[in-house]
Amino acid sequence: MREYGADGEIDDEGTIHKIGVIPKPATQPYPQIWMPIPMSHESLLYAARRRINAIIYEGRPEKFRKWCEDYQAEAAKAGHTLRLGQGIGAMRKMFLANSYEEGFESAVQTAGYWFNRYFTQWGVNENLRLPTDDPNKMITFASDRECTQRMVEMGQMLCGTPDDVSRQLESVHRCHADGELEWLVWEWWVSPSDTRDDQQRRLDMFVDKVWPRFK
Repeated sequence: MREYGADGEIDDEGTIHKIGVIPKPATQPYPQIWMPIPMSHESLLYAARRRINAIIYEGRPEKFRKWCEDYQAEAAKAGHTLRLGQGIGAMRKMFLANSYEEGFESAVQTAGYWFNRYFTQWGVNENLRLPTDDPNKMITFASDRECTQRMVEMGQMLCGTPDDVSRQLESVHRCHADGELEWLVWEWWVSPSDTRDDQQRRLDMFVDKVWPRFK
């Protein structure tokens, strides 16, 4: 800790006063830091004050826009002048295919399967909560398909043809307002039945038919 930690973590007698969770960056000034923010609004404001890029999981248009606005306003209080969407990354699951149905089925077999059967145990699906869900229980779904449909409805998952996905991304790109999103994080999932060619086809769809609209 004396060699790699931050100042004040340990005193001369070996008493630990605080613990850093990451080593001190070797480069000065330190490189841009990224913070994943699944749910915590407090973490969003913390990132804004310190000019940390915020990777936001929230997909609902009205809430995503509000969080972008809050980040911009909090950054301004700390002396950072940012346009709406600057310093923000939207994390989205994207399933490009020849039809919406094909993309959705791929999503069910991958992200839907894992979020329904595994990640739900750790509370990760709480950002999919609706007012109609039992407030006294963690979010659960009856099937992988139901979980997938909820992610689509909540804006966390984009499915369909390149045109379908581009239309969905257009509003995200504007931060559902008049902003300009700086970063897009593609949460990439692979179906057990996918071949290398299948994956290459989806990448080609994105690079050739989606990304040029936003570059």
